[in-house]
Amino acid sequence: MKFPFDKFQELYPDNKSCLDHLFTAKYGNIKVCPGCDRGTKFHRVKKRTCYECQFCGYQLFPLAGTIFEKTRTPLKKWFHAMYLMTASKNGVSAKELQRILGVTYKCAWRMGHQIRKTMAGNLHQKFDKDVQVDEALIGGRNKDPNRKKHSTTKQSVFGIVEPKGNVMAIVVPNRERMTLFPIIAKHIKKGVCVVSDDFSTYSTLSKYGYNHQVVNHSGWQWANKEGYTTNAIEGFWSLLKRSLKGTHVWVSKKYLQCYIDECVFRYNNRKIEEPMFNVVLKNVFWVSQFHQPSLRLRR
Repeated sequence: MKFPFDKFQELYPDNKSCLDHLFTAKYGNIKVCPGCDRGTKFHRVKKRTCYECQFCGYQLFPLAGTIFEKTRTPLKKWFHAMYLMTASKNGVSAKELQRILGVTYKCAWRMGHQIRKTMAGNLHQKFDKDVQVDEALIGGRNKDPNRKKHSTTKQSVFGIVEPKGNVMAIVVPNRERMTLFPIIAKHIKKGVCVVSDDFSTYSTLSKYGYNHQVVNHSGWQWANKEGYTTNAIEGFWSLLKRSLKGTHVWVSKKYLQCYIDECVFRYNNRKIEEPMFNVVLKNVFWVSQFHQPSLRLRR
């Protein structure tokens, strides 16, 4: 769904409107004070990010347990950063956030990663329809002049996609069977049709209760006799690599999963009726600073 910038400015013109939205989203139309159990109204405390009961002074903090907790950056800039990261097709780099928001690079880098926390995918989902599986090599360089895949510094990423549906991608240490098969068994229901290329790792998939279909890419085959392809997962890899190489240019292995989660979020929400910005706002309340380590940029 389209969410033009003028509509965003109309809904969130200043810090007060952003804080009011977070308070309403977290506490709803609260009418009874948890402190004195009386019917009351909560009024915003000036110069603080909290709301206070008109009778007993009990305070509610809508930013507690969210990515905004203890932030010194104005909420308007946080909301603007979330809008940019959800409105762009290939993401926004930290340097671009720095230029647009007028903050330091350290602040922009941290804001970007905190927002990516709200985009983290569901690693417990189970695929029960036809899926395509594949692995990709991200970054690094091939050390061998003959470009052999076994002599590379690239990072392996494994992906599962449901054609015209959702995708899941996870960083893996290697592309061996002992690494990939437990992920397949966890996330793909037995009996489902699994389509892959002719990579030897997948050769025994049929023995584990899956209807395995192979597309022989080595023989220049892009669709097998039954009409199965791996176009959906290949399309996702192209989106991911275009985002990493074109927007961020370089990412470290340590934070690669964060950037993959952002791309997965954008892919899985491509057909929703509400703006992606609203989805991110809803997610900020289940991303707690106490359950995920804070990200800090060393000087």
